[in-house]
Amino acid sequence: MDLSADGTGVNSGREKFESMRKDWNTPTVSEKTGKAGGKKARKWKTKELYDVLKDPHYRPFPRKVPLEQLVDVLIDVWESDGIV
Repeated sequence: MDLSADGTGVNSGREKFESMRKDWNTPTVSEKTGKAGGKKARKWKTKELYDVLKDPHYRPFPRKVPLEQLVDVLIDVWESDGIV
């Protein structure tokens, strides 16, 4: 927490979070108009996504993954591992 000029606390972490959240929740122009080419992630081949998830050497995904697809693959992985 930082102190402002008047001595009150300023939560800079929260301010940064709120700024990032606004960016996440602001629709892109293509999302507003319904045209292709926005921030939407294209679907992965299921096997390709599974291989990236099971790789023992962590590295970030090389491109965006649609959340719906990631959830489906994670549930499949968890079921095969007996977690769910």
